[in-house]
Amino acid sequence: MILKQLKLVWLCFLWLLVGIQSAQAVTTETSVDNLDNNAAAVADDDMGANSNNACIFNNSPVHPIEFSIEGSTPASTAYLVIQARDIDWPDEQNTIDINGQDLGVTVGENFAAVDGKVHTTLLEVPLQHIQTVNRVTINVDIGNELDPVWCADIQLAQLIIDDDGTNTGTADITALTTNQASYSALEPVSVNIDLLSISSSEQSVNLELTVRGSDNSIVQFESQQSITLSPNTTESRTWSFEAPAANIDSAWTIVAALYDANSGAFEGIEKTTFETLGATGAVPAPIVEQVIPEFAIEGEDNRLTIKGQNFILNDTNCTIGGVQLTDPVTIDNQSFKGTLIANALGNGSYSVVCSTSSGPSNSLANFIVAEAQGGGSNSGGGSSGGGSNSSGDNSSATGTSGSGGSGNSNESTNTSSSSRKKSSGGCAIGEASVIDPTLWIMLLFSLLYLRKRTSLKYNQHQIKTNM
Repeated sequence: MILKQLKLVWLCFLWLLVGIQSAQAVTTETSVDNLDNNAAAVADDDMGANSNNACIFNNSPVHPIEFSIEGSTPASTAYLVIQARDIDWPDEQNTIDINGQDLGVTVGENFAAVDGKVHTTLLEVPLQHIQTVNRVTINVDIGNELDPVWCADIQLAQLIIDDDGTNTGTADITALTTNQASYSALEPVSVNIDLLSISSSEQSVNLELTVRGSDNSIVQFESQQSITLSPNTTESRTWSFEAPAANIDSAWTIVAALYDANSGAFEGIEKTTFETLGATGAVPAPIVEQVIPEFAIEGEDNRLTIKGQNFILNDTNCTIGGVQLTDPVTIDNQSFKGTLIANALGNGSYSVVCSTSSGPSNSLANFIVAEAQGGGSNSGGGSSGGGSNSSGDNSSATGTSGSGGSGNSNESTNTSSSSRKKSSGGCAIGEASVIDPTLWIMLLFSLLYLRKRTSLKYNQHQIKTNM
């Protein structure tokens, strides 16, 4: 009886540890240089808060700016955050890549114009490009090669893995809304942002706002809003801008990111979408490019992320093998989430299709539904397949070892705003549960040790009783 109770206690403890780890994003950062142009682990002093080369031009002997930052295998999301000064966007175009993958450009303002204020650029990283050690390269002022006009002062970088919407800081973005869903070219757009303070004292935060196209390019940038939040309160902020001038039918994403003003620590992110209607009066049909994870487990509910283009808030639904995904959430114009319910499809290969009022997308083939076989992890890159228009078939698939935890969703369902839900606590296992193998070994030996001690005491008790 004692041993059974002991096992139960340890199993609950293990379950709790998994739940705690899965609720938190993994963030690494560097504020000091650690690489030179030859990729040697020798700093050439081209970035960091204490760099002697305060602002790097593209004709500097230490250009391009490069550094390494540690990472871990992502299951759902990955963001690279660059904090910099003296970025004269949009005239100054500084490209950023990680491990050779282009991510976009930095945003910011002239150093003198904003009294040296630091600006932050948040960039989404395709999961397959994250490594244990990641090389980041920033090419400065690419429009004026070797005849520099602008320079860049890179202060700090953060890599945020598997942020699932669970707040772990002292402030958060709880809502992001627009005054309407569709706009014509240059029509005023009004944005409302609700911020929550979870601190018992005043906190200074920086709110960065951008508008991004379907190719993730930044088309609007809000000069950093420096805000002092009162303790344990919700405060609202607004942002107004003109819809993109191009008379095109397109879906756009507003990205709001929040940081602690003193430490630069990432506090939260929220996204919402709007559309502009041009000549045809309708945004083009979606394009499906990738599914994360790359396969589903037959007997489990599988929470899936579909990446692509032209996803529209409240107007996007996706199917796999003709089965509609439940609990749909349009994250932004490039990301959609939905659940493939347990046993909806048998073991096989299927096609993925997303639709809006503009029509269905291409058909992304070869998404695998596999039998649960134990072990493994339900994470990874995207499904393969081209853009054929054939419907999903159910051909036999080769067995894929391992089952993955689908986890609990932290997204809201499709509404006119994007709202972040808070962690409900408990022992729920999330989508990105990762336990260090060393921890498992320590717990196993602890359990065996306690079992041995309990058994020994029980035997001693029996001997005394028999005597």
